[in-house]
Amino acid sequence: MNKDDRDKQLYKENKLPQTNEKKNNFLLFIGLMMASLLGVSVIRVLKIVK
Repeated sequence: MNKDDRDKQLYKENKLPQTNEKKNNFLLFIGLMMASLLGVSVIRVLKIVK
């Protein structure tokens, strides 16, 4: 493999999207939304009990 082929290969590898980062951000967003909904429901239950 010569230098040009290696540079082209590195360019192709670096151009690919980092899907792992996108999945992690999406899962973090879903987790935060679920936590906030759980927090709101707990506050409502505590207000009803009082």
